[in-house]
Amino acid sequence: MKIRLLLCALGVAALMPCAAEAGTIDAQLLGAVTAVLRFCSNVDPHDDPRFDRLAKRFLGGLPEDKVEAIRDSAPYRMAYRTWGTVLAESPASDVLNDCKALASN
Repeated sequence: MKIRLLLCALGVAALMPCAAEAGTIDAQLLGAVTAVLRFCSNVDPHDDPRFDRLAKRFLGGLPEDKVEAIRDSAPYRMAYRTWGTVLAESPASDVLNDCKALASN
């Protein structure tokens, strides 16, 4: 399933705070990660705090102005929309199971 591929990418992304320390994060990856975490927060609101922690860990302390600049970019918006569409078209039970697995990290 497509979401499992992205969840694997998220696992790798969780190990990427060093990218934020270097002052850069790929806009497309941030768009995909943000789309997944927001979607999971909507599907599984009980685990919303865990998804927030994952997002903060991914950003690794990158200054908010840099994050906002990335979020204003076309690559970020395109990735966010694309993954939002993919997730919306996925079977709800699969998405819920994958979100719960992600929240356990």
